[in-house]
Parts: sequence; C-alpha cells; structure tokens
Amino acid sequence: MGYRPVAEHSSILFFCISELANIEPMYQYSLTWFINLYLFSIAESVKSDNLAERINNIVEHFTLSIYKNVCRSLFEKDKLLFSLLLTVGIMQGKDQVDEQVWRFLLTGGIALDNPYSNPAPEWLSDKSWSEIVRASNLPKLNGFFEHVQENISEWKKLYDSGKPHKDQLPDPWNELVGMDRMIVIRCFRPDKLVPAVQDFIVDNMQQAYVEPPNFDLAGTYKDSNCCSPLIFVLSPGSDPTADMGGSKIQTISLGQGQGPIAAQMIDRAIKEGTWVVLQNCHLATSWMPTLERICEETITPDNTHINFRLWLTSYPSDRFPVSILQNGLKMTNEPPKGIRANLLSSYLSHPVSDPTFFGSCSKPVVWQKFLFGLTFFHALVQERRNFGPLGWNIPYEFNESDLSISIRQIRMFLDDYEEVPLEALTYLTGEYLIVLNRAWNSFTSAKFRVVRVSLVNIRKALKGEIVMSAELDDVYNSMLVGKVPAMWASKSYPSLKPLGSYVTDLLARLQFLQDWIDNDSPIVFWLSGFFFTQSFLTGVSQNFSRKYTIPIDYIGFEFELIKIFIDILGEYSHYPDDGAYVKGLFMEGARWDRETMYIGESLPKILFDSLPIIKLKPGEMAKFKHENIYVCPIYKTSTRRGTLSTTGHSTNYVMSIELPSDKPQKHWINRGVACLCQLDD
Repeated sequence: MGYRPVAEHSSILFFCISELANIEPMYQYSLTWFINLYLFSIAESVKSDNLAERINNIVEHFTLSIYKNVCRSLFEKDKLLFSLLLTVGIMQGKDQVDEQVWRFLLTGGIALDNPYSNPAPEWLSDKSWSEIVRASNLPKLNGFFEHVQENISEWKKLYDSGKPHKDQLPDPWNELVGMDRMIVIRCFRPDKLVPAVQDFIVDNMQQAYVEPPNFDLAGTYKDSNCCSPLIFVLSPGSDPTADMGGSKIQTISLGQGQGPIAAQMIDRAIKEGTWVVLQNCHLATSWMPTLERICEETITPDNTHINFRLWLTSYPSDRFPVSILQNGLKMTNEPPKGIRANLLSSYLSHPVSDPTFFGSCSKPVVWQKFLFGLTFFHALVQERRNFGPLGWNIPYEFNESDLSISIRQIRMFLDDYEEVPLEALTYLTGEYLIVLNRAWNSFTSAKFRVVRVSLVNIRKALKGEIVMSAELDDVYNSMLVGKVPAMWASKSYPSLKPLGSYVTDLLARLQFLQDWIDNDSPIVFWLSGFFFTQSFLTGVSQNFSRKYTIPIDYIGFEFELIKIFIDILGEYSHYPDDGAYVKGLFMEGARWDRETMYIGESLPKILFDSLPIIKLKPGEMAKFKHENIYVCPIYKTSTRRGTLSTTGHSTNYVMSIELPSDKPQKHWINRGVACLCQLDD
C-alpha cells in the first residue's frame, strides 16, 4: 500500500473544499494551490522511520494546514460549516457515516403531513413532533416517537435543560452518539445544535478544528508571491485596506472608466516593484475579463518584479473571475465582535490612533464627545447586524472607511466653525445610511406552470424519455435535500420554508382561494394567504370609500384585536359592517398578552407568538388618536427586507398596524418587534 492512504485522504480533502463554491462563489481553490500545500506538509511534517506513524504525521499536518488556509478566506458564518463538512467527508471516506442519517440531520426529513397527534402541544411544537416521528424511521431511532409519547415528562426535562447537548438522554437512548444524538437535539432543541456540532467535531477531529485562526495580514503576505493576487473578500462594515498607505502603494477604486487607468498602474508597478490596490472589483464586472487576462498573460515570473503585489477587494460576486480566485490568496476580515471590541478597534485605528490628530482639535471637549458618540454609533450599527432582521431589516453598510471619513469631517467642521454645526454634521454623517430599492417582478400564474412542467419533465428524465438538463438536475438535487428549487423560487411569492412546508403552504393558499370561489368570501380572511396582500387592503379601503363617499387618500385603518372570537351563533358569526376580520399573523420579538390585551415580553424559548383575529376598521386618518400604541410593521417573511416591485410596493413589507401598548414605542423598537405573515418552518 505504501503512501496510498495519504493520497486517498488528500483527495477527500480536495473534494470537500471544492464543494465550498456551492456556499459562496468566492470560495474557489485551484488544484495547483492544493498540491503546493500538500508538498509543504510532506516537507514540514514530523519525520519517522515507521511508515504508519509517518503517514499519520503527514495526514494530520496536511489536514490542519488545509483547515487554517481555507478558514482565512471564509466568512465567520461559514467556518463551523466547513469544519463539519471536513469532519463528515473524512468519516465518509472511512465508511463511518450512514447517508440516510446525515441527510436527515441536514433537512429534518421530508413529509407533507403527520398522522400522529402531538402528545404535548403546550411545549412541543408541531414541527419538532413531526421531525421526531420521521426520525423514528432511522436505523438507530426505531421506536423513538413511541417512547416520547409514553415518557413525555422525561423528554420535557431535556427540553427545559440549559445544556441539553451535554445532558444524558432518557433510557434507552442515552447510548446514542454522533449524528444520531445530534438528530435528537435537533428535534427537541434546535437552538443548541451549533454547540452539539462543535462537540461532534472535537470528538472526531480535535479542538483545533473549532478554533479558526485569527486574521493575520502579515502571515498571509509571507505566503504570497509576486504573481499571486491577494484578494480581500469584503463583508459590510469591514475595510481591510484602510490602513494601507505609503509611497509604494497605488490605490484606485474601480468603476466606470477606471479600468484602463488600473491597467496602466499595474504595468508600471510590475516593473518598479510597487503595490497596486484595486478596490471594489464587484463594481467593475465588465472589466473583470481584462483583469483576468492581465493576471494570466502580463503578471508572469519572467517580467514581474519580485516585490510587486496586486491587492484586490471585492464583495462576493458570481462574476468575479474563477481563475483569479483559484490562484490568489483569499482573506476575509470581518468587524470585531461586541460593542467594546468594536470601540477599541476604532480608537486603535487610523486616524484616531494618531496622537497629533486626536489631541490637536480646537474644541477638545466637544470633539471627544462627538468622537465617542460616532464610534459608539458605528459599533452599534455593526453589532446589530449579528441579530439578522431583528437588528436591521437590511444589513446597513457603515464600514471603517465611512467611519474614518466621518471622523475627519467632524474634526474639520469643529476647527473651521466657531459654533458647532450640529445639523450639518448630522445630515452629512447620516447620509451614509441609504437603502436603495430596485424593481422586482411580482408573482404571476407562471409559478404553477413552472412547478408542473418541471415535475413532469423530471419524471420523464428519470425514465430516460428526455435528457436531464442542468435546470432539471438542479430541481432534482434540491428536492433530495428538501430545498425549494431555484426554478420555482424565481416565480414564487416570498418564502423561506423548506420544500415540504413550502408545498403544504402553497396547497393551503390554493385551497383558501378555491373555498372563496366555491363558498363566497370568508368571514375571516387569511391575510398571509394572499399573493398580493396590498390589493386586498386597497379593496377594503375602496369599499369604505364608496359607502361613505370619502376620498380614498384620506382613509386609513384602526385595528382591534379580538380577545375571544365567538362561535357561529355569536357576535362575530357575520361580516362586519365596515372593514374586515383577518388572521394568520405571527409576532417576533414580543408576544400578545391575551389577558391584558397589550404587547408583552416574549416567554422563554418561544420565539414567535400567533396573534388573535384582528378587525381592520377603516376610517378617516385625521380622526385617529394614535395613543398608547406601538406601530408594528408586518412583513411577509422573517428576512424583513425586500425590494420595490413594479407595482410600487415592497416585495416583503406589507403594512404597519397599531397595537395597544403600556410601554413607549422605543421599548419595542429596540427589541425589533414585528409581525410576520409566515414562519420559516
């Protein structure tokens, strides 16, 4: 056998990193780069006369080297995923992974309905119960859901535990290990799946694979050469080139007409041995083929000065040349984690770190207050991004360069004016936080044609009657992992649901509309079931406008949340005189207190609360009181952001409703409270 195990192990690693391009198009790595690391590990790993020991030394050194080198080019959110893929890939090579179990861990299984009733709906969600039932079909979890039904109090302890991934499972399941144990954690406490994955990686690899290396620009530079570009893959809030300056560095921000100038700068620099920094390559996609040609034909060992370096910065883009990505050294440098770390980073960065700049302002007291306020604001903008749509609907851009410009601007205005120009500074600094909307095509009936035709064609392709095209192959692969195919999503209403839940939701929407056609309009409308919600709201307003001859521009809605919706014989068994009853909303960031009939704080481990039936009460907006309320936005999905459609409406934002509150509005704004038309599960 000789060194064959090293070759087999290395091939597994290469295919693991090749798969990363499916996560992010910037994650590209060449075979040449891989082989160079392979040769480096052979040379640098501990030598031994014992063949088995020598093989083990090479494998361990090379695996860790691959992990560290790839990690520096990954965003933080993808590093643990890479560790998991690496671990599972190596285990698959040793035939230690049951593919059925692995697929279930990723998707939770796929099914449209669950014939078994939930034994504890007061704390166990229907989604979790459905996964428990489906998991019982796995080899080592046979009889799982029956045991849960019969021992619900024992499993409640796991659900309530602060560290369920560490606790012992109820007998006889305490012998479960690895992926089977992680599936149990996924079913009961998906919020603890990340630490469970970390434990799994440590158990099968070692601690180093859950501790990615810190950003090291100097170390990356040492690994570079004159013919390999150094590529910064940017994330909002980071600008790794902010402190790069000097007489031997030329910087240009790419955009319209800047390509030829950049080419001239590179041509001079490769002769003189200086550095060129090309910023924002994602904004010059039409010039990228030219840059690719320059890297392949001009920047060669024969005619390039040994000290020359080409630095590129770009946000993730599928138009970035693959050959440059594969042959370059890629790095990511995301903003510091935490308010304190972010503040410290700002004060230690240029220009604030320059004692002359910091200490020579003509208004030192005002200057230092402004400086702290601005850096704190910058840290807050960055930190809120970690909380997804609860932090910002859209991940706002306010990076180190923006901060540096704002700081210099404040300093200049304070020195140039006797009075502090507060309004001017507020306007100039605030202008960095712009959101740009763009048109997006609305949902059409073509959706159903696409779904039907693709399913029919997949069946034909599997029978060999037609060729399996790339589009059909994508649909088929998406269905295997429980993901909504891209072909469907491009024609769909906004949804983040997995495939099984998506199909169930789609069928429910169709049934809602069919019932309306067959049985007249419902007493209570399922607001979430409309493909174009704004048209329904406009219709309610128009009915009121015609009835009372009031211009529709003057009409708005008041909102009454119904405490108890009376049965068919009661008060709400008939249509309202004006307006409409609606249902189907979920509240995130807070809950609806059905006793006090006010917004209340969320209960532990309950992320979403369903709202009761709401009465939309149209009226003249000028007569509304707007007292003791929270203006709560409604979104179609939990991303809470969309684009401007051709109708002039957002593709995600629906409207805002006024909910009774015994706390000031800012209390709920800080918690990011909003209503959603649908959940992600």
